[in-house]
Amino acid sequence: MKKNKVLVLGLGQNNFLYYLYSAIKKNYSNYIITVPEYRELSDNVIFDSSLYDNEGLKKNISLFSYIKAFFSLFSYSHIYHTLTFILFIELKFPKAIHFFYCSLKEKAFFIQNSNFKDYDVFHFHYIQYSYLRSIFFIPKGKKIICSFWGSDLLRTGDSFNHFFVKKALNRASRITCQTIELREIILSKYGREYSNKMDYIPFPLENLTFNEIDNLRNQQKSIDLFKENNYSTADKINVIIGHNANPSNNQIDIIKAICQDKKLCEQLHLVISLGYEASRIKKEELKIELSKILSSSNMSYTFIEKFMTGQELALYRLSPDFMIHMPISDALSGTMTEALYAGTLVITGSWLPYNILRKNGIYFFEIEQFDQLPSILNHIISNINTEKEKCLKNKEIIQNVLLNDNLIKQWSDILSSHLSS
Repeated sequence: MKKNKVLVLGLGQNNFLYYLYSAIKKNYSNYIITVPEYRELSDNVIFDSSLYDNEGLKKNISLFSYIKAFFSLFSYSHIYHTLTFILFIELKFPKAIHFFYCSLKEKAFFIQNSNFKDYDVFHFHYIQYSYLRSIFFIPKGKKIICSFWGSDLLRTGDSFNHFFVKKALNRASRITCQTIELREIILSKYGREYSNKMDYIPFPLENLTFNEIDNLRNQQKSIDLFKENNYSTADKINVIIGHNANPSNNQIDIIKAICQDKKLCEQLHLVISLGYEASRIKKEELKIELSKILSSSNMSYTFIEKFMTGQELALYRLSPDFMIHMPISDALSGTMTEALYAGTLVITGSWLPYNILRKNGIYFFEIEQFDQLPSILNHIISNINTEKEKCLKNKEIIQNVLLNDNLIKQWSDILSSHLSS
């Protein structure tokens, strides 16, 4: 059987990639998957090196490849179009130099690896200018898939990125996003001519975490011990805020809203997730700002800064009384889905594209404004046992909708090189 060779380009963040490609390789044996820019979110994560076929990559680029790349760049019309846009519309000469330099490096990498001519499918993740430069170096006739993650669509609005992404989408054979709402945003932003290329399909979620949640669901002693060792205040209600250290999680707005209610300040213990997605300096700046707000309100709190996996992560999902997840934008948060699966009551923003959860009857709270938080929190606290009971149905729905083998088959079909492009 001919192997289907897939080269994964763009953002190489393994928290999404591993779940997707490991599920495909587990269910289908005819894939060779190479990820040149693979990276882990944490040094503590143990990576199964057999998943990706990266051994044959030539990462040490020769001077000859650079020289050949330099002259070959002048044969690409997109180089001229992009330089014209940067120089005469944006008026940014240093940016033009940076674009040419980065394009030179990426073209030289392609040349060093024989332009990846023996690959069938090129899968780009995170559809933003800086992750798409090499899309124009792919040999003609190859299948190209562009997968939006969410923030690449919702948190970028400058004219240059729009110009470059639209050119990349013209080159794509298929375009994917995780929800139907994101599909409509893409078509509205870049043009409805892409509708025949579009697939909305969630990324597969890692079964390991869900299996661990099931294994530990009824082990109350283990859950209590985890809480005691990591954050618990026994006489208060423990609430997890956000899922990483990126300020786009709206931690400041959430906490300011809660602090308006003195009674809540006495009842709640906030557990603020700062595990990744920020430099050490940025994380410290955020912690200082949050600490000032919290100290002035006498609110008790804990910062959780370590990156959790496996059993530890499952206990983290099972342990809180409820969770507040209200980022600026999102696609379909794995963090929130895991919390819902664990039976945790979740409060989120109504602006987020979670229709796949809504239409399937998954139970969670939505609010439109941060200042509505005190009211909804007081309601939940007053009815906490009844509300937690309503969350128990979420597990079965998530299993049927987001953890089934049909989702893996859909991704395999998209990645199959025999599909028409």
